[in-house]
Amino acid sequence: MTQPYVASVDDEGETAMLYYAGRFSHAVRKGPLLRLGEGVRDDRDGRGENRIRVPSEQQRRFAESVLDVATELVGAQPLYARVDLVTADDGEPMLIELELAEPYFFLEHAPAGATYLLRAVEALAPPVA
Repeated sequence: MTQPYVASVDDEGETAMLYYAGRFSHAVRKGPLLRLGEGVRDDRDGRGENRIRVPSEQQRRFAESVLDVATELVGAQPLYARVDLVTADDGEPMLIELELAEPYFFLEHAPAGATYLLRAVEALAPPVA
């Protein structure tokens, strides 16, 4: 995967917004993986700079519109979605990545997210006979 260079990532990072069954759970600031001029590193891992973030209303509306499109394309509400946003040069939110499958939920930053995930899975599970 390649992504364009977006200047705001150097200072603001990305805003990863996590949704379970269409319901917003939490957002995390993901720091930049590369620094300007540093070149290739073997130990590249931005997870050390992750922290909880409160998204703006503009980011929430934008992420929900992305989810609406994803739901239409997939034909069903995804159980899980991570909408990664950055700030474009014009100040507007910009989609940098949409994940519909994820092995890492950032739950150490938002323990209540585990409850939201459990409720989403329970809602999809067939009733026990």
